[in-house]
Amino acid sequence: GRRSATKGLRLQPLIDQSKDTQDGGPSSPLSPVLSTSFSSVPSSLSQCTDAADVALLYFDSYNQKNMTKAASVLAKEAVYEDMVYPGAFTSQREFEEHLRRVERNTPAELKFNVDAISRGDEEFTGVAWHVEIDGRPFPNARGASFYRCKRSEEDGLLRVVYGRDLVEPASKPGDSSLFVLGLVTKLIRIFPDLLEKAEPPNYLAEQFSREGRETWGVEKRKELKKNDNQDSPQIDGLEFRPSFLTPAFPNSYTVMCVLYAAYLGFVLFSEVAPGNAAWKTSPETLTSLLDQSLDFFFITPVLKGALDFVGLGGIFLSSLVPAPFVPPPTLAVFNFFNAWSLMHGSLIFSDLKAEGKTNKLGAFLGTFFLTNIFFIPFMVARESPVGSEAAEEECGASTEVCLKRYLEDPQRLSEKKGLRPSYAQEWEEGRGNSIEAAVRSVMVNSRSIGLVGGLVGVVAFWWFFFAYGSEFGSIGDRLAFEAGKLSSDRVEFAFGVDFFIYSIMQAGFVGADMDRRAFEAERRGDVVEWNRVDGLRWSRFLPFFGEAFWLFQKGERSER
Repeated sequence: GRRSATKGLRLQPLIDQSKDTQDGGPSSPLSPVLSTSFSSVPSSLSQCTDAADVALLYFDSYNQKNMTKAASVLAKEAVYEDMVYPGAFTSQREFEEHLRRVERNTPAELKFNVDAISRGDEEFTGVAWHVEIDGRPFPNARGASFYRCKRSEEDGLLRVVYGRDLVEPASKPGDSSLFVLGLVTKLIRIFPDLLEKAEPPNYLAEQFSREGRETWGVEKRKELKKNDNQDSPQIDGLEFRPSFLTPAFPNSYTVMCVLYAAYLGFVLFSEVAPGNAAWKTSPETLTSLLDQSLDFFFITPVLKGALDFVGLGGIFLSSLVPAPFVPPPTLAVFNFFNAWSLMHGSLIFSDLKAEGKTNKLGAFLGTFFLTNIFFIPFMVARESPVGSEAAEEECGASTEVCLKRYLEDPQRLSEKKGLRPSYAQEWEEGRGNSIEAAVRSVMVNSRSIGLVGGLVGVVAFWWFFFAYGSEFGSIGDRLAFEAGKLSSDRVEFAFGVDFFIYSIMQAGFVGADMDRRAFEAERRGDVVEWNRVDGLRWSRFLPFFGEAFWLFQKGERSER
């Protein structure tokens, strides 16, 4: 049949490729080419010999506002996705109704100008286009379309079975979109289930599946799933990343020793620091510490307030546990560091580098009650190159080597030259210190440590600024009160120093735990878990709350 002149569709003859076509070159059926030279378009489907002809017929019919003819190029059960709309049009009839709405709401002078189109393939074609009004390009109206065509079983004519339009966005955020994409990627790595719930339908893949064909994406997913089911698959691109403090200094052991000497000398025994030195601790200070301990984690004052509210406060105070009044800023700081020490305990028990070098239960209890007086010595023992010949021989100063050798062969590290088996092993086998094993099991495997720590931290902030309302003054009054305590009370001053030491130690300590988790995921071939851990590395630099978040989200996955 004859082809009609291009009355409705405007085409741009940018490159003359007629010689390639005549020579059987790039425009042969096996080699689709980009065509920008046209003299006519088909006037009906019977004249269409490839997918490009079908696309040109559609655009020409649209420009002539013959929407019935434009919709007729689609198969009855075709799927058409216009990315401006949230859902797809899933039939020829539905798409024609859409075209009618467009016709009613756009000027008749609006035309599609095809800039280029891929030719030579009966099934697929791609089109680059822009919109013009009265022959003048319309701003922010460039786009591209992709079409898949098949011959109808009824009449043998080529029709579109799948189409997708990609339109130039009205707003162009530029590099800021990369920032948003990075944030979303990190969120998905942390919560991979969100990706599955938000995954859009893939209509093209569904068509291939019904026809017994597979897209590259489907094949790749099957390959990844197969790899996940293997015992120890190798994954390209996974890289072990040392943590912030392992080692962050030329000799971490020396640094820890110097830090502990400075802490004892200045914070505990110095006459220069605010308040009385440790050996001059006054009875009033000891009484205040006892009162703060009785108000541990705000349990007794909250319970007292609840009982007072229902009229039972007197009974509670006289017959049960006393709830002494402690100034809100003082009690808030005390419980804040108790919660932080509790969370450190989870990392103490799960740390591999300190395995066999120190008593972890003693280190945890000491840290919980006396913060850095016991926590820094634990870090000294952890970094120590001596004290365990087995640990020195197997791990040296490299956490990477220690992790890899321990996880590849735990028994070898556990049984050599006096190095104890892990507490989890002792608990499972019913030997060793069962109390220590039970504490470790709870501290390492429970989400509650991060949850409790984080909640106490939030309550501590509220307690500092708002507890007892105006009875204890305004926010400014409370800040002034705490500033006065920091400059006159040795215990409160020590908490101020503890904040900076804990913050620095957290970066390395949490980082080491992340390294362990990442390496375990690498050994299993768990790409999702590895990416999730990698996406959480920022949390180690957020004092207190970053550690709480890490411990809460890792929860029961860590040691099972």
